[in-house]
Amino acid sequence: MSPVPPLRTRARPWLAYALAWVPFAVLQWVSIATQSDESAGMIVDAAISRTVISALLGVGVWWVSGRIALPARRRARFYAVQSLLAVGFAALWTVAWYARWIPQMGWDETMKATGGAQALGRQMMMGIWLYLMVAGASYALRVRRRLQEREVAAARAEALAARAQLAALRAQLNPHFLFNSLHSLTTLVRHDAEAAERALDRLGDLLRYALDGAEAEDVLLADEWEFTRNYLALEQLRLADRLKIETALDDDALECDVPSFVLQPLVENAIHHGIAPRPAGGTVRVAARLDGERLVLEVRDDGPGATPEQLANRAGLGLRALRRRLEARYHGAAGVAVVTEPGAGFAVTVHLPAADGAPAVAPLPA
Repeated sequence: MSPVPPLRTRARPWLAYALAWVPFAVLQWVSIATQSDESAGMIVDAAISRTVISALLGVGVWWVSGRIALPARRRARFYAVQSLLAVGFAALWTVAWYARWIPQMGWDETMKATGGAQALGRQMMMGIWLYLMVAGASYALRVRRRLQEREVAAARAEALAARAQLAALRAQLNPHFLFNSLHSLTTLVRHDAEAAERALDRLGDLLRYALDGAEAEDVLLADEWEFTRNYLALEQLRLADRLKIETALDDDALECDVPSFVLQPLVENAIHHGIAPRPAGGTVRVAARLDGERLVLEVRDDGPGATPEQLANRAGLGLRALRRRLEARYHGAAGVAVVTEPGAGFAVTVHLPAADGAPAVAPLPA
């Protein structure tokens, strides 16, 4: 059973509804004061009475708007029903208005004060106008609420999809990479037991980060870089001198929070596509810096680069998942840029807010 909201939360919509009728009460006071010679107390009483009657009947209009939805088709029927409801509302509103004064003033005095029988038409027209205003506001609020609910549901679905892809990334730690690492370790054990022990420690740290951090959305960039550095060290066991690493990571950048698994997939892509296929190997450069309120991460290789068609195939699960995660998390305030061309290597740059709670930043330009 869902919990009951606090009294203050439940009372807030009713308070807002009551305040929405204040301008109507003022208009009624001005209208009655300019058309009547009654005392000030009577005028205020009449304005308040008319407002209270309208507000109470308006609750019924809100209820009806929830039962008769705006149709996608057969709108003529909808408008016919609304017309009948408007007339019925106007009749109730008029009867309630006269019923408020007849017991106090009597029939003759009430008819005289309100303008007599000829004023009934004006009362009915005003009741119809009032219904249209209340019903229009009710439907507008319901449509707005539905749109907000859809936006929230879409954002939640996007976040869940991104989280599922993140789980896939964590689960995948490429089996080929693990197989190659274990194969390299087997060879290393025979020739350098001490180096093999260090490599095993790195592999253990790498797996611990992937498994123990499975629930962490954010980590320090320093921790993410340590995980990535362990990955690079194990890849160097396989590629040896064919893999060269250059780094330029500012200390203040390393203290920033980043989404977990934001860096390692980019490095993996660089090695897999830019370095490993080349007999001569190549260099991967990893950089991180602060640019005002933004954190800028860059992974660059000097491999063969790619054409636009090759780029579409090269992006892979990691880059697509990263884009979706950043969009779901930062809503346009973060992004991924790719620069490449044949023979010019491959560079991926990630821009994101420097830390949670930092001043809001404008969306990246398209």
